[in-house]
Amino acid sequence: MSFHATKNFTCGEGGALLINDKTLIKRAKIIIEKGTNRASFLNKDVKKYEWVDQGSSYIISDILASILYSQLKNSKKILSNRKKTWNMYEKVISKLFTTQHIPTKCEQGYHIFSIIFSNKNTANKFIEFLKVNKITAKKHYTDLSSSYFSTKKLGVKKFCKVSKNLSDCLVRLPLHNELSIKEINHILNSIKRFKVI
Repeated sequence: MSFHATKNFTCGEGGALLINDKTLIKRAKIIIEKGTNRASFLNKDVKKYEWVDQGSSYIISDILASILYSQLKNSKKILSNRKKTWNMYEKVISKLFTTQHIPTKCEQGYHIFSIIFSNKNTANKFIEFLKVNKITAKKHYTDLSSSYFSTKKLGVKKFCKVSKNLSDCLVRLPLHNELSIKEINHILNSIKRFKVI
């Protein structure tokens, strides 16, 4: 689980490792502790602290952890605010454009609200239109099949048409837990004025 700056709960950079197999916990602690048995040493399970496996520096600082902790304590309020924004967007925008589809069996995270345009040109014009109205909207990731890594490093010659199309045509709207009603209405009113080309 990522706590990157773009996520619902953030500490700038960091994440959580979720383990569903108890036999993996000990090794995960070793990997997290730079390949050492520090966790076992602190628990007094071993007499000396030493390197026992591969690992890296995965532990976030106490300062970052405290920033994250305060958000996790307020997680219901943060998700509630994001849900209100998401629902306000959906109510208006779904009547104007194609929006992301959330399957009924999935639990909504209210992380991203996106509009999917029919072509790249319209998506780009929409981003520019919002910029003029002092609203920042972004494309999502470049799809893997057409990324630099795939085309230049791996020599991929064919694109995945679906992911390439989404990469070109999907636009993300501002969505964070402190958007005010006034800001949301400004975004929605601006979107209503956009003319599809």
